[in-house]
Amino acid sequence: MLNVMATLPPGLEEEACKELRRFNVKIQEVRRLRGRIFFECHESEVVRLNYWSRCLERIVVLLLRCEVESLEEIYRRVRGVEFSRWIDSKQSFAIRASRIGSHPYTSMDIAREAGRAVIDSYLSSKGVRLRVDLDEPDVIVRVYQVKNELIVGIDTTGDWALHKRGYRVYDHPAALNPCIASAMIIASNWKPSYSLIDPMCGGGTIPIEAALKGLNIPPARFRRKPLALSKLKVFQTYLEAFSAEEFCPDGPMLDIWGLDISPKHVAGAVQNSKAAGVDKAIKFLVGDVARLKKIFDRGFDFSVVNPPYGLRSSSPRALTRLYNGLASSMAKLLEKRLVTITHRVGIIREALLSNGFEIEFEKPVKHGDLPCWVLSAKPP
Repeated sequence: MLNVMATLPPGLEEEACKELRRFNVKIQEVRRLRGRIFFECHESEVVRLNYWSRCLERIVVLLLRCEVESLEEIYRRVRGVEFSRWIDSKQSFAIRASRIGSHPYTSMDIAREAGRAVIDSYLSSKGVRLRVDLDEPDVIVRVYQVKNELIVGIDTTGDWALHKRGYRVYDHPAALNPCIASAMIIASNWKPSYSLIDPMCGGGTIPIEAALKGLNIPPARFRRKPLALSKLKVFQTYLEAFSAEEFCPDGPMLDIWGLDISPKHVAGAVQNSKAAGVDKAIKFLVGDVARLKKIFDRGFDFSVVNPPYGLRSSSPRALTRLYNGLASSMAKLLEKRLVTITHRVGIIREALLSNGFEIEFEKPVKHGDLPCWVLSAKPP
């Protein structure tokens, strides 16, 4: 069994735990609003998680967790780790270091000392001096210092994190992190047998993630770079067995819709859905969210939407009109639940309440470095 840490967008730990419970893992610790979940699992589950997880961004096998107070102690602790199970004598490695808190040294200092410790540890146990390759390493050793806690592990995902979906051939200027989109879908409790609409779909991330889930297609199918675990000998047996499986879309006929006022973005969403192999499962339309009642003569069960945040150009007044148009249209068409995300939580909350929605929860999340809120609301 392995001790593992998964990283994800901070604030969405509850949804990620719901996903993790579908795998054979034992959750040990959840750091809420910190984007960290610690759990125990078998090597085979690490492979499955890298292929199938929709909410997680990186999966790291833990080799060391301890308290440290200096660079000298970081060197000493890391040097005491046995790396030969994870790094072959002919492989190169690199340290990727980060830190949170106040320290009299930098992340680069941590990387330097940890790298020196890995080399010395391997030289001592195997008599071989490992080769360092900072650009294209065979093995990535992650070193995190969070205040006084030191976490050291082997990155099984790689620098190309899991949220970098390979189907994105069209880049929307304000694209939503697909891991956030998938977590919002989980938060909505949408099931493939229900209808779903994103009336401000942009490049189509939310409808595409819903279709991938509904058709049982693993997100890693579209990776443009191999997973880091492909070079880790520990996982080769499980990786070969897993790669031999055939992933055929398997699910019900889906009723998923994406709408956007921009013809350019809708065309881009169609391109992305084709790259993901789900273009036949989603219907995309050009249209104004404020005029949904004139576009559709039917209702929808769920809506998951990432509206504009108004950071670049919209005034608060214009954003209020936009959010009111969204809430008013959804109040007329929606049956079960709306889940949305925004940086302007006060404006969206007021729009929903004034149109008869019942707010179920608001939770802070980080979209990159931007503080946002995810809201769930029941229609009137």
